[in-house]
Amino acid sequence: MTEIDGRRCVRCLNRSKYEVDSCAVNAALKTAGTKWVLPILLELSVNGAPMRFRELEKTLFPITPKILSSRLRLLEKKGLVSRRVDGGKRGAAVTYALTKKGNGFSRAVMPIIEYYRKFDKESVVCRLLERGAAGGMARVSSG
Repeated sequence: MTEIDGRRCVRCLNRSKYEVDSCAVNAALKTAGTKWVLPILLELSVNGAPMRFRELEKTLFPITPKILSSRLRLLEKKGLVSRRVDGGKRGAAVTYALTKKGNGFSRAVMPIIEYYRKFDKESVVCRLLERGAAGGMARVSSG
């Protein structure tokens, strides 16, 4: 069953496995809660252009190539990231970019991040968010 840290959506407590797995709350939490998914989505969003695997790996240090590859496959399967191969078999340039769905997902997460930054005085300002603010990434108005 789809569970997030042993918890489920309250409405899904007495439902079948199929109903729980198709619950939008559980699906969103499962995707967003997977380690490295949000940093990948935010990096692609802040960058605003397709990125190669090595570029993502460098900017998301200390992510390992195995984990990055796994998360990119997950995001591609979910329709949040597109993978494009340019060139021949040798030296082919593979780039990753947010899809329309991925862009919407990353924008939907921003208010949650902004809320946390506003009320948690111990949180550190994320370098991705700082770059996003400088680069014109959609910001949530405070108020």
